[in-house]
Amino acid sequence: MSEYQYKAIGKNWQAILSEWVVVAEGLAHSVERQGKMGVDKLVQTLVLISNSGK
Repeated sequence: MSEYQYKAIGKNWQAILSEWVVVAEGLAHSVERQGKMGVDKLVQTLVLISNSGK
């Protein structure tokens, strides 16, 4: 692969990771508010997200 392709992939990963950080922070706040129920919902949400990505 060319250096250009590596840079493009790197930028995509940075964008994906920064989105996940925002999502994770939002989920962490809702878990704090909702406690155990929030954790269960968080797990369900992450499973749904990971399954939809396949």
